[in-house]
Amino acid sequence: MGAAAGLHLALFVLFPAMAPSLPDYEDGEVARLRSEREPVRWVDVSFGPPLITLSDGRRRREPPTRRFEVERVDIGGLPLSGGCERARTEGVGSVTGSVALRVGRSGRVQYVQTAETTGDDCADAILVAVAEDLWYQWLPTDEIPAPIDLVQPMTVQPST
Repeated sequence: MGAAAGLHLALFVLFPAMAPSLPDYEDGEVARLRSEREPVRWVDVSFGPPLITLSDGRRRREPPTRRFEVERVDIGGLPLSGGCERARTEGVGSVTGSVALRVGRSGRVQYVQTAETTGDDCADAILVAVAEDLWYQWLPTDEIPAPIDLVQPMTVQPST
């Protein structure tokens, strides 16, 4: 193996015409080509105030201040279904939807599904995958005992 590597190295040194050459590009053109090829895998996620279903069946919207934002989520690392390889390589645009989920005694999400679709199956899968890792540290309460069903609005947009 070492002899083969040494032979290849000797050939490249002795015969430089055999070495691979890169095309000549202007600096701006290289940057443009790089940005066209690199996927936008990083997204920012915003969570609006959730709509909570109370134990008597009534629904209560949390106050507008109950918002949360997460910056730079790598969608390449999310457990998406097989049909969403496009999202891993091309990224997603700005989308808004919501998920229906159940919160257990620990405040962790036990179950999640799409409540309001984004219109894109892969973007919906991203919402669900992100929501599966949520931890509602302010739930449950004496007024809102577990398990808690709620609808969580979410917006995903490419990170800048």
